[in-house]
Amino acid sequence: MDTATQRYQLLEELKPNYQGQTRTVVAQDNITDKRVVIKEFYVQDATTLKYFKQYYRDRVKQVEALSNPALSKYLYAFKTSRSLCLVREHISGKSLEDYKNFDPAFIKNLILKLLDTLIDLQKKVPAIFHLNLKPKNILITPKKQVYLTDFQVFPTSPTAQNGKNYSFTESGFTAPEQFNNSPTKATDLYSLGVALICFLTETPSEDVHFLINQENRFVFRDRLNFLNPQFLNWLEKLVEPDQRDRFSSAIKAKTVFKSISVAKIPEIPLRHPGLIFQATRKGQKVTQTLKLRRIIPTSVKEGVWEIATHPSDQPYVSQQHPWIKISPSQFHRSKLECRITVDTSRLIPEQVYERQIILHQYHPKERKYFLPITVKTAKLNASQSHPLQKFLKPFLPLIRSNPQQKAYNPSEEEIRLSLSRFGTPSWTEEDFQRLIQVLGEAGYGWLSPEGVRQQLERMKINFEQNKDSFN
Repeated sequence: MDTATQRYQLLEELKPNYQGQTRTVVAQDNITDKRVVIKEFYVQDATTLKYFKQYYRDRVKQVEALSNPALSKYLYAFKTSRSLCLVREHISGKSLEDYKNFDPAFIKNLILKLLDTLIDLQKKVPAIFHLNLKPKNILITPKKQVYLTDFQVFPTSPTAQNGKNYSFTESGFTAPEQFNNSPTKATDLYSLGVALICFLTETPSEDVHFLINQENRFVFRDRLNFLNPQFLNWLEKLVEPDQRDRFSSAIKAKTVFKSISVAKIPEIPLRHPGLIFQATRKGQKVTQTLKLRRIIPTSVKEGVWEIATHPSDQPYVSQQHPWIKISPSQFHRSKLECRITVDTSRLIPEQVYERQIILHQYHPKERKYFLPITVKTAKLNASQSHPLQKFLKPFLPLIRSNPQQKAYNPSEEEIRLSLSRFGTPSWTEEDFQRLIQVLGEAGYGWLSPEGVRQQLERMKINFEQNKDSFN
């Protein structure tokens, strides 16, 4: 590292940041004889260097003045001929990215400490934002102390200078409004939520985009359905794309979180073999009334009905399952029956679906009582034939055998030709839109149309490559 002095001795180079625009090293301070972390920001041309200097100077003064013990201290800043450098305190410990401790008490304590740190920053006048919160910037010491480090010191929005774009962040952790350089107190909460989701789902930071659907929403409940749904709701609120739908500040997020249990909730089967829903016609809504007096323990006085998440279901918000409804949605000992309705119009005909309904008790001890349900969709009849059957119908008279004709025995060559692949797979835009519609009706409307199109193209290429092996 090209420094203005020989004060620092390089010990270890850490992983380069996104697009190699930054470099972070652990070094020995020859004056204090302590380890430090130096982050170097490469800026290739003089015009851009000048553009960043004012923001850099103001931001460095801001973070150097912080005295919160849960923040790594910023010590010194200097520039080289082609970069700007920031020196901070070295913290011995593991980053959240490398930490493997899923004890509920630890998770609760971790989140509360991080929220307390954000609350302290947001109380400053003006409020201070971290703007670079991700698992690798959350450090945990052997004594379970939690530190935040590596504040963002440049604007997030890429600034084109002489044809060069600069972006010093990983976008998966960056709140949408941050790209417009207009952060609010809800901005760091978004990044905190993403960091916690990656930690709990054991998703590497570089794979965070796999948790985001085409609507820019995080989909993670199916991986964490063993946790308290209230906690998952709280996480979902942190990562809402629109900041108006998030908690407006860290203190409000903490107020809600304090009363939420993170612990794994005991799951107990109800004394019932399960319900079977049989549809007799396509798109039918099938309803059953469940008598509760004998199947729910007398110790359960009240609770909330839920439907267990399933990886094949379209992601849904809160308790609004796409095709199962329970009424009333809350259980009370004074009402000993509920109605369960299954809307098979969202399902594929002639299929069997297995799901679980859950009675969630919160007091005096949190418990989940589950009951399996089986849904059998209707068989297709002639008037409700599959689209492929409708397509073939005009051609059936041509291929039906005439009973007066002699049985036809094809030759080996004719059999070989009938089983061979010819031509190239093709489809029209109308065909593609119909496929998207069918997928949506089958409960796969959350799939990205562009992703479906790319998969079709890959299948087409695979067909071409393997065509000869089938001939």
